[in-house]
Amino acid sequence: MGQCLELAQGIAWGSGMGKLCGALHGSIAQECCTEYCVGTLHRAGKRGSPTTDPIPIPAPAQPQVRIIPVEMGNARVPVRLSCHIWGFYPPEVTVIWLHNRDIVEPDDYNPISSIPNGDWSYQTQVSLLVAPVAGDTYTCSVQHVSLQEPLLEDWSPGLMPEVTILVVVATVLMVLGLGLFLTGVYRFRARPPTPGYTPLPGDNYPAGSI
Repeated sequence: MGQCLELAQGIAWGSGMGKLCGALHGSIAQECCTEYCVGTLHRAGKRGSPTTDPIPIPAPAQPQVRIIPVEMGNARVPVRLSCHIWGFYPPEVTVIWLHNRDIVEPDDYNPISSIPNGDWSYQTQVSLLVAPVAGDTYTCSVQHVSLQEPLLEDWSPGLMPEVTILVVVATVLMVLGLGLFLTGVYRFRARPPTPGYTPLPGDNYPAGSI
């Protein structure tokens, strides 16, 4: 076996597996079979030998970003914002949360590491617990080698459920009131004149007689 390894190491790596096995002869060929030498060479190639073609490294891929709000049912911090980042390569990425353009610390003191997707791309997420009020803007800022400037994704709170109900009720009442008003005007204009009354033509009243 030792002679086989020495021969495998002594023959030029660029000659290939077939030429290596073809070079075996005599007692060495009897000592180590072709399959063993092929396996030895293959394992050596995996350790970085030029025997196998180098694996192509993909070009940097830009990340995609989306903020997903989740209601927590907590009056103090009612919403958890999760910034999902995916589709990027290489795996090194920096994620920063901003509140009205001011940096805030995320709740994930140990953020989830970049997870491989199986196609050379990666994904990760960073969460933030917030108690949003009207006018707030939360921003997930992503910095990556594939980007010339940070990628920003904004999120702003909508109306609270109670306010939404009030707005809907007020809108419905306004529409009903406008409908009743237009109906009354139409009926007033369409009603027939009073029976027994005949309007006189205007020329029956000479100018200055009244």
